[in-house]
Amino acid sequence: MPLIKFTSDKQFNYDACDNSRNNMTKEDMMKQNILTYGTLLGIFDVYYDFFYYDFGIYQHVEGSFQGKQPIIIVGWGEENGVKYWIVRGNRGTILGESGDHDPELYDTDQLGYFRILRGVNHCNIEERCTVLDV
Repeated sequence: MPLIKFTSDKQFNYDACDNSRNNMTKEDMMKQNILTYGTLLGIFDVYYDFFYYDFGIYQHVEGSFQGKQPIIIVGWGEENGVKYWIVRGNRGTILGESGDHDPELYDTDQLGYFRILRGVNHCNIEERCTVLDV
């Protein structure tokens, strides 16, 4: 079977958190990429206390590491001097500011929107993110 070349349908991705190419902070690099491309794909570390999150700016305080969760970073803001990322989980709205809160029903594939600390790499959110431009 011959190879088909899709030169007009190329896509690229790169590390949107990599600030080694310029003098920007990781936080500013991520913000610039959100403005340019709309969203960032990422992963953050989930701890047990996240299962009980239902509003506000999430900050890990206690509980063991539970795994990693794919996310979409859609924006940022600041509330009462606390900087945060606006994040969308995989599907659904069971956890987060836009959904019901019942840790017994928790499924890592059903997260709503939530806010998490920005600028301090909280739960490694600023370590692993990428831009996918199609």
